[in-house]
Amino acid sequence: MGFNIGFIYLKPCPFCGNDQLSLARDPYREAASTFMFVVCPSCGTRGPVAYRNDKSDDALKVAALRRWEERADG
Repeated sequence: MGFNIGFIYLKPCPFCGNDQLSLARDPYREAASTFMFVVCPSCGTRGPVAYRNDKSDDALKVAALRRWEERADG
């Protein structure tokens, strides 16, 4: 089972199996608005970070979701 955000189907968390995932920004970084990642609220696992690089906010969200999907499953 996974999580569907619009047209992107997300794999569940590889550690706890939770499929209720969220998009997040790191509030402790100075430039928090320049990157985003998928996080599992159940166990705290974070996916690979997507960087803005002149992307719109929507494009940044899509990039973060795609990076989660492209991660290597062990």
